[in-house]
Amino acid sequence: MTAYPPPPPPPPPTEEGGPVSSESKTWALIGWALGLIGAIIVMATKKEDKYAMFWAKQSLVLSIGYLVIYFVLLFLSFVFWPLWYLIYLVGLGVLIVWIIGVIKSYGGEWYKFPVLYDIAKGISL
Repeated sequence: MTAYPPPPPPPPPTEEGGPVSSESKTWALIGWALGLIGAIIVMATKKEDKYAMFWAKQSLVLSIGYLVIYFVLLFLSFVFWPLWYLIYLVGLGVLIVWIIGVIKSYGGEWYKFPVLYDIAKGISL
């Protein structure tokens, strides 16, 4: 009979995965659900919590991106009034992304929003 070596231990948690504590889930939810303010709070107080920082960085990108798009469309809508409708559509899209983020962040999932994550991973503190 041949003895097989034991399987290697699992890798330590990285930014892309690993087990998540309930405290980390709560801070991630705060960082995501409260938008810009929540992201700043989490980034200032929980720098060592990778999961909370993961969600706070994406929240920061979503919040700032939405504010920039909103004010640009608001300014342009004074020149071309039908852009008011686009403001509502962008707001609806952000609301949908926000709801998905609330569910995923408190569920303990390391969900990467396609554009948000690519920008957020460049943020270093």
